[in-house]
Amino acid sequence: MEGIMEILKIIQNDLSSHKQEMRNMEQNITQSINSNINEKFTQLEAKTAELESKIIKQQETIDILEKQVRKKNIVLFGIEETEHSYSGLVTLVIDIVAKNMNIDCHRGEIEEVRRLGRKSDKIRPVIVTFTNVGRKIDIIRNKKSLEGSHVYAKEDYPPKVLEKRKQLQEELNREREAGKKVVLRYDKIVELKTYDVELGNTRKQKRPLPLSPEMSSNADEGPSRIVKQVPKKNKSASIASYLCNNTPANTSKIYNQKNF
Repeated sequence: MEGIMEILKIIQNDLSSHKQEMRNMEQNITQSINSNINEKFTQLEAKTAELESKIIKQQETIDILEKQVRKKNIVLFGIEETEHSYSGLVTLVIDIVAKNMNIDCHRGEIEEVRRLGRKSDKIRPVIVTFTNVGRKIDIIRNKKSLEGSHVYAKEDYPPKVLEKRKQLQEELNREREAGKKVVLRYDKIVELKTYDVELGNTRKQKRPLPLSPEMSSNADEGPSRIVKQVPKKNKSASIASYLCNNTPANTSKIYNQKNF
């Protein structure tokens, strides 16, 4: 009986040791799995951050390119769709620019014109691309001449910029109500610089010549007092007279007198 009890104790000890080993193995496996998962997760985070950085840079490049592409464009609204061809649409644009804006625009200055969107009951806007930015600027500066007509002109902004400008409109109105001179340029609010007219005129005046202490004291006595300026010496005449007077004979004579 005692032998059986000893065998049972041995078996129990073995089971306990096996259980402990199993726990240790389970713990090691769990730690190893967690370590691998953390390492993989860290790598994924680094790759994700790198991809996000590349996407941001690419988006910035796309925005710059889109701005460059659209910088020669204007959008004309309200032009009746009476044209029957591309050439007819170009003629409509040139006539409106010439008659309403008094700008002599030639066909060679227009790179492309096109209607925006699909044809429907509403009048579609016209996007005009010029061959140079100067002509586009001329039209934007004279767009107020279209007031009173059924046509008006706007800059060609990307959808992202249009949304940003719409969001800034409320802030722009608040700034103007507060008395600030601000304008909306592209996608930012810019405060216009004001210059003091009196200060500007003062800066344009010539700077007065500095007065010597004697002249300044005389000037304080009254404007009627005239101060004569000391005549300047003629340097060339002085040098010539010096050379004439200081001949070898004269020089030796002066030298002998001094030594005597």
